[in-house]
Amino acid sequence: MKQYLELMERALAGDFKGDRTGTGTFSVFGHQMRFDLADGFPLLTTKKLNLKAIIHELLWFLKGDTNIKYLQDNGVRIWDEWRMKYSLDRRVLLIDPRTSTPNSYAGDFSFAGLGAEKDSIDNKLAGLWVHMMKRCYDSNDHRFQLYGAKGVTVHQDWHDPAFFIRDVKKLPHWWYKENDWNSFELDKDYYGAKQYGPNTSVWLRTDENNKYTKASMPITVTDSHGESSVFMTLNDAAVAIGMPSSTLSRFVKDGVPSILKGGNKKFFGYEFAPADFEGKLMRFELISDGDLGPVYGAQWRSWPTYGNDDGSPSDCIDQIANVVDQIKHNPNSRRLIVSAWNPAQVDKAALPPCHVLFQFYVSKGKLSCQLYQRSADIFLGVPFNIASYALLTMMVAQVCGLELGEFIWTGGDCHIYSNHTDQALEQLSRTPGHLPTININPAVKDIFGFKFEDFELADYAHAQPHIAGKVAV
Repeated sequence: MKQYLELMERALAGDFKGDRTGTGTFSVFGHQMRFDLADGFPLLTTKKLNLKAIIHELLWFLKGDTNIKYLQDNGVRIWDEWRMKYSLDRRVLLIDPRTSTPNSYAGDFSFAGLGAEKDSIDNKLAGLWVHMMKRCYDSNDHRFQLYGAKGVTVHQDWHDPAFFIRDVKKLPHWWYKENDWNSFELDKDYYGAKQYGPNTSVWLRTDENNKYTKASMPITVTDSHGESSVFMTLNDAAVAIGMPSSTLSRFVKDGVPSILKGGNKKFFGYEFAPADFEGKLMRFELISDGDLGPVYGAQWRSWPTYGNDDGSPSDCIDQIANVVDQIKHNPNSRRLIVSAWNPAQVDKAALPPCHVLFQFYVSKGKLSCQLYQRSADIFLGVPFNIASYALLTMMVAQVCGLELGEFIWTGGDCHIYSNHTDQALEQLSRTPGHLPTININPAVKDIFGFKFEDFELADYAHAQPHIAGKVAV
């Protein structure tokens, strides 16, 4: 891994620049490293790396997953800080007034005659429509006291089940509902609304739905500089301002913050007030707990196309499945490319993709891969990226029946954060050892069929001790 140390030396001698995080970096623009995969697995030896995290993250990408639950369940925490920052940034984004005009309904709750097939999605949604209407309008329904009796209604458009079925497929997190039916519910409490409708409803994970139901009072928080933010729950407000949620929760009774009764209240240097939605256009963008938005897995496995007249996705492209199929059937193609950079969704992801594009190349029965990385955190990120894409190349080669060629890493803005310089110098003082090897279960012939247990690292005991560094978010 001398190539990596040479990049590190070059960056430390580069320009010092400011950056988005406020940390500052030593930076160079444009660099390339080549690794012959026949020489061994390019896993850094001048500091020991956590291969478990690398493998699980790659499998997570290949699953098309964007929720960190899989990573956390497997003891991988490398995306945790991005999730926290993303959650706070997106939830306070300021579609429609949260108040609505009550209405009555005198139609048929049975919803007979739709014509949907018994096990179809539309038939399931028809059933949900019946339950929604009954709890809001049928006084004989056992849930009416919790909904209709408390003034909860259904938007006039949704009194027509066909409109309901059409609209709920466009709500946030429909993809999750469709693929994990029993874990997501139609929810209005996230918005603090008293009406189910196309602009006041979302598909929300059941456990998160319970959270907003119990304490869904929207709150405006004004700091000492006069800047205000609106939060949908006390917990969101507490996290954002760095106050323990237990401190605020002491003032909550029956889901209503008592400190707000009688008007605005100042507390710990902040002013709290009930959020007023009357007559205002507000938007709270839904981010389910642990979700990172359309990051790598979403772009790799479900790149949206926008062919419908209303601009909604008409289909999704599975780039990984496509590129594997092309390698098998048209290996000389110059279009063996997977892109993670979707301009329409860059700002909706927790972190705009750093490793933005990779291309495969087949020659003389060998598979090579080149990665372009727009932003390269040399100390923390690049070693992970090299190992991850080298491993991906090996996996694709196996399922396509090819030998191993090269992994080529190309970087754009290659930088070392100012708070990593001591760690970089420590690494440069170490002598790299020979590369380890990684054995992959030869029985796996499906790129989506790999499991963590299918990988075994050998001869890595000689790697030198880990060097810690703080990620800049």
